[in-house]
Amino acid sequence: MNLLISDTNILIDLYNGNLLDKIKQLPYKFGIPDAILSDAFTDKIELHEPGVEEILDAGFRIYSLEADELVEVYSLNESYSHLSVIDIFGLVLAKKHKAILLTGDKKLRQAAQNKGIEFKGILWILDELIENSIINKETATGSLQKILDKGAYLPKVECQKRFENWKK
Repeated sequence: MNLLISDTNILIDLYNGNLLDKIKQLPYKFGIPDAILSDAFTDKIELHEPGVEEILDAGFRIYSLEADELVEVYSLNESYSHLSVIDIFGLVLAKKHKAILLTGDKKLRQAAQNKGIEFKGILWILDELIENSIINKETATGSLQKILDKGAYLPKVECQKRFENWKK
């Protein structure tokens, strides 16, 4: 069973699309970096909604890094100064566990690609939820629209393709 490590924006998209209660039905293990839930690495907590209980109820496991991996985070932070430290935590965790990184962040996707780390986004998750008969196309359409209405920056062409395909 593949492990998927999520960044903050995917958690927010899942929450905004009312999909957190559905995600645990997928045939994957889900994880997040502990740094997402802490203000130890920034001057504020990166994630407010969903809360810790909602994330854990959705089947996400919280992963921590070892001391040498923290050194790697700060080393990569110099190379990828355009990424947040918390994003780099996800990158290092995905590398450590040979996991798929879940992100919608273009710069984080580029960093993952540079490091040979597979990545997916919220549109892939919606496709997987449909493919695994967890939600239907009508529910996916509504969820995607809610995610977009909340201000998610998703590729317009890919969203439009899905809206068209999901009408059929």
